[in-house]
Amino acid sequence: MRHITPRTISKAAFSLSLAIFGAMPAAHADEGGVGAWLPGTFGSLAATPLTPGWSLATVFLHVSADASGNVAAAREITLGRFNRNVLVDLNVNIKARPDLIAVAPTYVFGTPVLGGQLAVSLMGVLGRSYAALDGSLTLAGAAGP
Repeated sequence: MRHITPRTISKAAFSLSLAIFGAMPAAHADEGGVGAWLPGTFGSLAATPLTPGWSLATVFLHVSADASGNVAAAREITLGRFNRNVLVDLNVNIKARPDLIAVAPTYVFGTPVLGGQLAVSLMGVLGRSYAALDGSLTLAGAAGP
């Protein structure tokens, strides 16, 4: 009969955890990092009983996004008998500042409907969106002897 040591148990636990967690797919961000749900409209407490009557939910959404990029490239092109080096430089900046407010009045009925609690909501969204794109494209060496 073989004696089981703590080292044998730890090796078995490591092998089992590697088999379980190593086979799981990698997690990816929703919508490239932007959630599809507004805050407060989806959650694990969705089945919690509510107090009958009216309620009002407001959500303010402000996003401040900036991005920029600078790309430079050089390429030799042939036009007829002439070989030319063309240098291309592209610099682009983008800014986005949307401000949105969502208003959602909800009425919760006190009497059960089909064995559950019925709630009716209507959401309206009002806001403005600001976006700016600024860029420059520079070509050098395309003309000349």
